[in-house]
Amino acid sequence: MINKIKDFLGFDIKEAKYKLSHDDTFGMISDANKPDKWVFSTCGYCGVGCGLYIGVKDGKAVSYKRKSKTWCKHGNTLSKRSL
Repeated sequence: MINKIKDFLGFDIKEAKYKLSHDDTFGMISDANKPDKWVFSTCGYCGVGCGLYIGVKDGKAVSYKRKSKTWCKHGNTLSKRSL
């Protein structure tokens, strides 16, 4: 019960859940989304083929990062992403 009250009042910041660690490829990333490896792929949303790095952990995609700035969307990912 006390944990629910702390959560409701904002005293529980869930430090363990949102802990950050260093990733060799992209720097700081949350532990929950830190992949075992990064796989380069292209976005299949609109057919332009923007580059993405997909983080894979235990055979599942857990995160993604865009390739460095491209002319499409100025390096940002599209809003209707699948991950």
